[in-house]
Amino acid sequence: MLSPDIRMEDPVGGPPRIGHEALREYLTSVIDAKSEIRTGPIVAAQDGVRVALPLVGRLNQLGKKDGPRMEIPCVDVISVGGDGLIQEVLVFWGMTDVGK
Repeated sequence: MLSPDIRMEDPVGGPPRIGHEALREYLTSVIDAKSEIRTGPIVAAQDGVRVALPLVGRLNQLGKKDGPRMEIPCVDVISVGGDGLIQEVLVFWGMTDVGK
């Protein structure tokens, strides 16, 4: 499902996470933050490579297993390679999007 050299930016402009191990570490921190994620409709691009996925994440601040909770609306743009594997995930959100 994921390219061995997958690249993720969350948020876009932040340091990229590259490869399975970096993504595993990041996703472990998201799970540890007791995340709840609501997704919106997936929109496919005309290029046959990208999809956009709006979502809202409700979670503890990363690194804090017990609160405080925050809510972040964002849009994930996912790029798939010719081999069918996910090559890149870009997560668009900013500090003005963070709410309680």
